Amino acid sequence: MKKLVVILSLIAISLSSLANNNAGRVENNESTENNHILIDMNISPNPVVNFGELEFILEEAVDEVFIFIANSSGKLVSSLPIGETAAGKNTVLINTDGLQGFYIVGIQAGNQTGTCKMYVK
Repeated sequence: MKKLVVILSLIAISLSSLANNNAGRVENNESTENNHILIDMNISPNPVVNFGELEFILEEAVDEVFIFIANSSGKLVSSLPIGETAAGKNTVLINTDGLQGFYIVGIQAGNQTGTCKMYVK
């Protein structure tokens, strides 16, 4: 239940912040007021056809990383638990089979969070 609440909160924050971010990329890893660290992340190629490579940079190692994909209405369409992940640059292959249109990809890694836009052809 905690993950669902975090995901829904991230989706709401993402939709409002991405509306103001034409690049669809989060490039600020400064701490926010509630000790959350924003993750620098990007998916390529974008637009995605079949598979996309999600690249993200973590400030610190985390025992459990959780990746989600939400549609433009905020409905969760896919989730992927990654498990233990090292600090620094990481990549994950995302299968977009069955998806088409605009999506938000998000990450929850301890107190580190991030989102980016993804377009699937």
